[in-house]
Amino acid sequence: MNRKDFIKKSTAAGIGLSVVNPSFNLLRGSDDRVVRLGFIGVGGRGRGHLRGMLARDDVMINAICDISEVNAIQAQKMVHDAGKGKADLYTKGDNDYLDMVSRDDLDGVLISTPWEFHVEQSIAAMKSGKYVAVEIPAAITVQGCWDLVNVSEATGMPCMVLGNTSYQRDVLAVLNMVRQGLFGEMIHVQCGYQHNLLPVMIDENGNFGPGTPGEAAWRTNHYVHRNGLLYPDHGANSAGHFLDINRGNRYLKLSAMSTKARGLHNYIEERSDKDNSNRNVVFNQGDIVTAMLTTAHGETVLVIHDTTLPRGDNNKAFRV
Repeated sequence: MNRKDFIKKSTAAGIGLSVVNPSFNLLRGSDDRVVRLGFIGVGGRGRGHLRGMLARDDVMINAICDISEVNAIQAQKMVHDAGKGKADLYTKGDNDYLDMVSRDDLDGVLISTPWEFHVEQSIAAMKSGKYVAVEIPAAITVQGCWDLVNVSEATGMPCMVLGNTSYQRDVLAVLNMVRQGLFGEMIHVQCGYQHNLLPVMIDENGNFGPGTPGEAAWRTNHYVHRNGLLYPDHGANSAGHFLDINRGNRYLKLSAMSTKARGLHNYIEERSDKDNSNRNVVFNQGDIVTAMLTTAHGETVLVIHDTTLPRGDNNKAFRV
């Protein structure tokens, strides 16, 4: 295929995707109605989503929920400064989101909370008749995955998983090249989340847990109690698109192995006083977890999780 033909087909494919099923899209560009959204969780990621929605003329933000009143007030100010009124706040504890999703002036809910809350909050929103967009990972157990599927099917409410990497221009370009056959028959894909998160999960004094800023307040705790591909979505989602997973193909088997855990412990020791109790924490999550998946069509996928060693950011790299 020459370059001219490839560009021509790429343009046609893009137009086709925009008109295949416009009624399923919550934010329909050809519709003059306004979409009314509520947000659960407006920390760093949640405020990023809020900023994107506030840039749209066809979106109103009617409600904001966060257990941090500071976060909620900052988000409320963003809504006001964008000229979109004053969003109501829900900040009275872990379950105040239930009052928010029961409102009748919300079309959809966008969820950017710690991982362990995603399933219950998504289910509550769907049962209240709301569209759901939930951050990754949408669930952290197999049962949680099935619960999301079953409730979505029972209520008829869509639940979109916000795997943003799958929609990057470079990744979409690779997907288009795969669909056009430029790589020939697909045999193997390598992907992963390879990203130094040490400064995110441990503060400058070697602390983590409640009271520390950002994701250190909750994310690091998963590394204490779990060991696995904690955040596979960025790489594996795109690999699944390349191999038509759930579009005629499916995964059959998974095997995984983990290294020992050293990164978080060493990082804490370098930054904390000798009497800091975090120096005694035993982390269960291995520094590098490697998984191999096989598919029904005979391909293999290598997925790597690598977030606790001093390395550069390579989480956008794919090999096909």
